[in-house]
Amino acid sequence: MSIEQRKIQLVQTMLRLEDEQIIDSVEKLIKDLQLKSLENDFTPLTQKQLNARIDASEADFANGRFTSAETLLKKF
Repeated sequence: MSIEQRKIQLVQTMLRLEDEQIIDSVEKLIKDLQLKSLENDFTPLTQKQLNARIDASEADFANGRFTSAETLLKKF
């Protein structure tokens, strides 16, 4: 069975469910797995990479390439 067929079958099964507790459990499982996947994909910056980002950010600020907090608050 292809991944597409499995997804369709899973959706059809979910649509037939009437038990809210099962649906809650499936939702929690999916969220937990997505979070775990994100954590596994995370690669911390090296000290050199972090310092390079800091230097670039300070240069941006010194050259006026930034948005103030006031501007952001007005926008959102």
